[in-house]
Amino acid sequence: EGKDADHINYRGIENIRINSPTDAARQNACMAIDAVLSLENTHITADDIRTAVSNMVMPGRVQYFADEDLLIDGAHNEDSLHLLAHILRTRYKDRKIYNFIF
Repeated sequence: EGKDADHINYRGIENIRINSPTDAARQNACMAIDAVLSLENTHITADDIRTAVSNMVMPGRVQYFADEDLLIDGAHNEDSLHLLAHILRTRYKDRKIYNFIF
């Protein structure tokens, strides 16, 4: 499990793994769960939902590659730059940052 993983509890489903530390990823996961739970006559289990959400990725959005020790983020506006700065200050505070590419 990478350092970017978060876990949430939502709608009675516990320990749902989310692969991005962003609020947007958590919100997207919750909306997807709501959509699935609104379907009638399905046999989708809590484990199915956990598996599906844990496989969701947002390429280029606070994406960490452990083998390369590389973090990629496509911050594209002021809000996303603030979010990236917050993530760097909190989750990567003990790390040296070598390069930024704009």
